[in-house]
Amino acid sequence: MIDADFGDLIDYLGNDPEVNSIVPYMEGVGAVFRNVLNNALEAMPEGGTLTIKAENFRIDNETQYGGITLNPGDYVHISIQD
Repeated sequence: MIDADFGDLIDYLGNDPEVNSIVPYMEGVGAVFRNVLNNALEAMPEGGTLTIKAENFRIDNETQYGGITLNPGDYVHISIQD
């Protein structure tokens, strides 16, 4: 694992006040972000662009997704692209 200051590697695109906050869940998803960022660093040693997007979405009815049940409510969808 590479120990890096990811703040130097991420191009900040802005803070959309319309997207719900995921800060309360960062303890749980923080390790996932660190692993993805470390993998990106290893896969792109000459540099590159890693785009992280977040957007709100709402589920109106109980839904199965990726083998789990999502209850009705508001969610934040996070996508990562290299």
